[in-house]
Amino acid sequence: MSDLRVKLMLREATLYMDDAEYLRGRLDSQSNGAYLLDVFALEILLKCSVVIETGKLERGHDYVQLFLKLDRGTREALIQAAGSRMGPIADYTDTYWLLALALYGSNFSSMRYPYEAYGSMSEADYRRLGPEWIERGALVEEATFDFRPLELHGLLHALSSYAAEKIAG
Repeated sequence: MSDLRVKLMLREATLYMDDAEYLRGRLDSQSNGAYLLDVFALEILLKCSVVIETGKLERGHDYVQLFLKLDRGTREALIQAAGSRMGPIADYTDTYWLLALALYGSNFSSMRYPYEAYGSMSEADYRRLGPEWIERGALVEEATFDFRPLELHGLLHALSSYAAEKIAG
């Protein structure tokens, strides 16, 4: 593992998470900028963890594949740490965390250009979309975008703690 690379990756991810926290605290912030910064930090931390274990820097946005490159024991420890951090308000069951990682990877691409999800709609259809979704019960499964911020927060904490512990020796 390159100590400098790992330190720089952790530093950059931490800066993105700090900036995301700042944006979340602003009453006038109306974009998904904070969430996107957190998702980008997640990607960097996943890649950082892979560098720690394999010495190789991975490319791409497939968060599931990045996570699966980690040793099984590391994956289990990370999921356990995320679950401990968030408690019962977040879902880290065996089947769910893979779906969540896939969702975050998809969101990293799709939420940078959210207007593309509505490109074939008329303005009238777009204006009806939200209220009709709410009227049907606002089911997450029907949402155009799904954030899962609680699980994301736990994973960010677990991954950044893992990297910091490895750097500290």
